[in-house]
Amino acid sequence: MARSIGYEQLTRFSLFRYMQEDQIRLVADVMSNRRYSKDKIIISEGEIGNEVFVLISGIISISKSLTLHNMEGSDQRNKSLIQLSDSDDVFFGEMSLLGNKERSATVVALSDVELGVITDSQVRDLSEINPDFGYRLFYNIGLKLAADVRRGNQDVLKLTTALCLALERR
Repeated sequence: MARSIGYEQLTRFSLFRYMQEDQIRLVADVMSNRRYSKDKIIISEGEIGNEVFVLISGIISISKSLTLHNMEGSDQRNKSLIQLSDSDDVFFGEMSLLGNKERSATVVALSDVELGVITDSQVRDLSEINPDFGYRLFYNIGLKLAADVRRGNQDVLKLTTALCLALERR
């Protein structure tokens, strides 16, 4: 039986920002603990999921599948986007709470990893018991998704600028 994650461990995650102590303790009571050994896949891009994860300890890699088309056909490759450690504020899988159950990236353990795990049904149950908890949780998820979109927009602008400059030099 996996042990639960403690209240103190959860307070460092922005997923639980603006929450009252009793709300975080509700999460701690239901969140389970899961461990992955080095090189194990935690989630795979495209699979269906219903869990949100917080990185308690270890290092993970997040990657996306890229399809490269050329004269010989298509070439499928994984592109590592980022490596994150337990010193970062890391939670992932949050889009599974928003109706899209398909995983958007692959997450792999680069070291032995410990995660806190909460399911969409547990979040729903906690939100029914404490609607303010649900509001605060989804507000925090919204903040993260907005930051992700802003960062993505900046990356697209940088890539577009680099492409335009490269094409002008031809």
